Amino acid sequence: MKKIIIFLIMIIGVTLYGVAQDKTFYFIGKSTQNGIYLRWDDTEGNFPKDSNISLIQLKRYNKVILEFEPNEIMSEDEIKALYSNAQNINSLKQVISIIAKNSDATSGCTGANMSNYATKIKECLSNDFWRYASLKLNFNLAQVSYRAYLDKNTSTKLNTNTIDYELNAITIIDDEHNQTQRLGKISINPKKSNRILSAEKFHQVYQRKCNAPEYAKDDYTIALTWKNGGTKTDSFANSMMISGYDIYRDKQYYTNAQNFSSLLNSATIDDNGEYQIPSLEKVNNSLILLSNQEDTNKAIFLETKDRLKKAGLKPDDKRWYYLVPRDFTGAYGKATAKLITIPNLLPPPTPWGVKVIEDNKKMELIWENVNAKSYFNHYKNNKKFCNFNTLNPKERLLFVDRDKSCGNNEIEV
Repeated sequence: MKKIIIFLIMIIGVTLYGVAQDKTFYFIGKSTQNGIYLRWDDTEGNFPKDSNISLIQLKRYNKVILEFEPNEIMSEDEIKALYSNAQNINSLKQVISIIAKNSDATSGCTGANMSNYATKIKECLSNDFWRYASLKLNFNLAQVSYRAYLDKNTSTKLNTNTIDYELNAITIIDDEHNQTQRLGKISINPKKSNRILSAEKFHQVYQRKCNAPEYAKDDYTIALTWKNGGTKTDSFANSMMISGYDIYRDKQYYTNAQNFSSLLNSATIDDNGEYQIPSLEKVNNSLILLSNQEDTNKAIFLETKDRLKKAGLKPDDKRWYYLVPRDFTGAYGKATAKLITIPNLLPPPTPWGVKVIEDNKKMELIWENVNAKSYFNHYKNNKKFCNFNTLNPKERLLFVDRDKSCGNNEIEV
């Protein structure tokens, strides 16, 4: 018990964005037109299972509005009641999609649908790793795990502009004595909605070293990096509010970046509860989680050659990329746009017929001009070329071994 008490009393209050946190626990809040969203958790996703904490209480103006046991999960009936709200249908679609992407079928955390989702959610949340990762992706999942609360009562006391919330841990010592430790306290202005800050230093990076054999490592691959927005004063608070990032790419080249906010306003929602924007393609499959990274030379996201080829993109093509932060309520922040060029770093083919001519104590190397036509003529008897007849100047010549079929792991030159 001594260890957990020390952990609980090391609370530092941070007022920016409605955040209270210590090194292992945070308590954050945000005001919206739907109410005040509150979120809390241990940074490892669970309270210690061997702690003596009996109850956790959420108070509003010193009045208990939520009480639960550590690591408690809603019943299936409560989960159904939560998601039966029409406002939560897209959130439910996201949860079903998250479970569908889970590769660990042995835990029972797979195969969710609109009929069995309550059972599947409980099975998935019994896995600590899945629970930790998924609660950041979906606010309602956090509510199911009693790590979040939506307060729709946004009235303030007379002569005040804020609502005070307090999160306490209760330890029952005996029938007559309890011990209370504060986990966090925040004040929220219900009339002021804080938007998360956009990312900074969003740019393309190269993984190779110019003087190393791997200099072509970045060929036909896009590596992107960035850091959370904010100054030294508010960057930590902002990072706590961010659940992760999404990246979108223009489907065609534009001279200037599009207005992402305007595009989002006209977007539709697909069967997975995700935005569909006709002129953009989302390039990440899952929300990109990011700690407060400071090394902006290290790649955070890679878009591979296969993904780029599937989108019809070629080396030297240019597209605008949009990096969009998503806060813990699921709302998007302001997008950051960057024009990105697909690297064209394929090494030149090895020349043939190299000759050495020595004349007057000088040596000269000569070889045939290497281009698509000469390469084809030189190797046509022992390689099967796949696109020579339709090749345009921006494309690469593709071939396979004579006993192979085109369309399966072609080699580029």
